[in-house]
Amino acid sequence: MPFVELPRGKIFVAQRGAGSPPIVCIHGAGGLHQHWGAILRTLGDTTHTLLPDLPGHGRSDPPGCQRIVDYSNVIQQVMDALALDKVILAGHSMGGAIALQTALETPRRVRGLVLVATGAKLGVAPRFIEALEDTPDDGIDLIVDAAYSAYATLAMRKAGLAGFRSLNPQTYINDLHACHAFDIRERLSEVTCPVLVIGGEDDQMAPPRFSHYLHEHLANSELVMLRHAGHMLPIEKPAEVGAAIRSWFVARYRNA
Repeated sequence: MPFVELPRGKIFVAQRGAGSPPIVCIHGAGGLHQHWGAILRTLGDTTHTLLPDLPGHGRSDPPGCQRIVDYSNVIQQVMDALALDKVILAGHSMGGAIALQTALETPRRVRGLVLVATGAKLGVAPRFIEALEDTPDDGIDLIVDAAYSAYATLAMRKAGLAGFRSLNPQTYINDLHACHAFDIRERLSEVTCPVLVIGGEDDQMAPPRFSHYLHEHLANSELVMLRHAGHMLPIEKPAEVGAAIRSWFVARYRNA
């Protein structure tokens, strides 16, 4: 079934493949499960892969959440509903924050993390939030300009615009506030599972230093930096991101 029934409402979850441990891919602020869509084809041939729409996003019921810890609780509830005991959590941007928070909340259930274009602290420039609050369409244009590298195609940018504009603007604003409040730098030492960190060398929103910081402070981590890539790595570089995750997964979990 594509929908999971939770007390708060229905959560849409796209799924593909079979195998263990499963990988749950979490989209970013204002995003949709489709942002991971191209990567699903790669990972779905490797293991059971799941792409949820967070509350208030895509095909999932509103409202969205206002804190990263609340989104983390939803992911844990989805895992419960689908009888997923131990998983790999892959998160892009805000999704990475949710993945990290979940690893801290339920370390026994998280066998590994894939952190894509994210950080241990996610400060959001006030101009993005102010622009969204003043004129949502202009705010989204401003964010998309910053989210993609100069190497992104027009089709990639249009994909981002369509997804962001399908969302209730207040949900996107709440997501950005949740990101701005997120800071687990002092708790990174508690994360002991294997971690793959993937960053874009041209990322303006989660700049390369964020990825390097994670790698330096997560004892069991590997780092992949992609050239000519901005913040929207799953859309800009799906083949490279998918290949990096698959290689890391096969090396660590294929015989698990």
